[in-house]
Amino acid sequence: MKRNVMFGIVQFLLIIASGFTFAAENKFYGDVAREARLTFQGEIEIKGKSPATLEELKNNSRVSRWVREKIDGQLQHIIGYFQAESFTEQYKSKASLDDNYRIKYTEVKKSSGKIVVSYQYRGKAVFDKKLFARRDRIKIDIKLPRNPDTIYALGVVNDENRCTDEHYNSEGDFFYFWDVELPGCPLRGGHPAVLVAQAEAELLPVTDRTYPEYDKLYSGKKHAFIFIGYLDDEILPNRVSRRDAAYQIFKDVSQWLPTLNLRKVKELANVSGDILAGRGETSRGGNLYQRYEGVVETSLGTEVEWNVHVLLADTSSSSEDETFRIMYARALETGSLVVYDGHSGLGGNLALDIMPEFDFDKMDYQIIYFNGCSSYPYFKTPYFKAKGGSKKLDIVTSGLTTFDTTAFGNMQAFLYSFLAGKTPSYQKIMKWVEESNGGEGTYLTSVNGDDDNVWLPAR
Repeated sequence: MKRNVMFGIVQFLLIIASGFTFAAENKFYGDVAREARLTFQGEIEIKGKSPATLEELKNNSRVSRWVREKIDGQLQHIIGYFQAESFTEQYKSKASLDDNYRIKYTEVKKSSGKIVVSYQYRGKAVFDKKLFARRDRIKIDIKLPRNPDTIYALGVVNDENRCTDEHYNSEGDFFYFWDVELPGCPLRGGHPAVLVAQAEAELLPVTDRTYPEYDKLYSGKKHAFIFIGYLDDEILPNRVSRRDAAYQIFKDVSQWLPTLNLRKVKELANVSGDILAGRGETSRGGNLYQRYEGVVETSLGTEVEWNVHVLLADTSSSSEDETFRIMYARALETGSLVVYDGHSGLGGNLALDIMPEFDFDKMDYQIIYFNGCSSYPYFKTPYFKAKGGSKKLDIVTSGLTTFDTTAFGNMQAFLYSFLAGKTPSYQKIMKWVEESNGGEGTYLTSVNGDDDNVWLPAR
């Protein structure tokens, strides 16, 4: 896996679902992607502050929280398993885990000097629709480490873990890349350290003929933000990294926007800081910014004045350059359309709590497209929660790893109808985005939040 090819730097351990309540069911839509209810019986081996009985686990909040953290750490391995080569070979597709689920403890017992906690899992996942082949329910195997604290060491041979990616070989990266059926992996073939649970996946309803709230988009002055994150490790600190694959994506976007009657009114290269604040707030840096303007006559018979901001920047959460975070916070506060193409950082790069203070309630309606590595598990729940629900927000995510070779095409397919003032359904937009992948196959792209939209075309 090369960073200039795939979006998704592995920097942060994903904390899935801890602290979240189980939200009400919302329909979603993907042209290829389908959401399904995922249920299975799991178990985990625990040492340390282990509960002695089921009653203690249920009644001692401190112990319960500690066990839940352990189970969350175990379950995050499903993310890697769903994208593993062995899963793809067995089911002819990949999948992605939702970030919200319930756990019900069912048993606590001692086994060979260890405490084993059994539980029922109930959550959601997104699959390729072909996996169901006109069925509503399927059975799939779920592979998990019985003890997530010890599983990594069991795969090490001659100081190298043979059960994961050869480049991303650290223990922190393991959950995202592990595959026990890789050649040379000591855990192959039913190793006792690997739990195989049979899960049931039951299809959930999808939306039909839903639309963005075009009446809220197509009037007055509106802002669209396009963020393109650098992909390579070696980013130049004081000037634009033109050899980075992201620079070509930026160039493609800048050549395309004028074809939509949007004229470039500003360009700043080799800058850092609060670009939108004007003079005195910037210094020399490695970012590239352009702004475009244009008045568009829409299909509603209205006019919208688009201000399109395009930023090429270091979007890593560990970056000392605050340029991206400053403008991204501004986009969440004032942007009707926000598009992000870059590394997800396992959710860390776009985590709301690392952004400067902003007012997420300022905009009555927004659409955000996260075209980063496996953005489906990371951004829906926290963003909808911060926005107070999906009434004023639609979110488009990718379930799988996305490629820089399709990034511009994906953005084109998503943005064209909005910037041209047209009114296609989300079902059409998702189809166009899917088609823009070309030979790369599906990223399981989908939209959430559209099921409570009320705008419909006049009949």
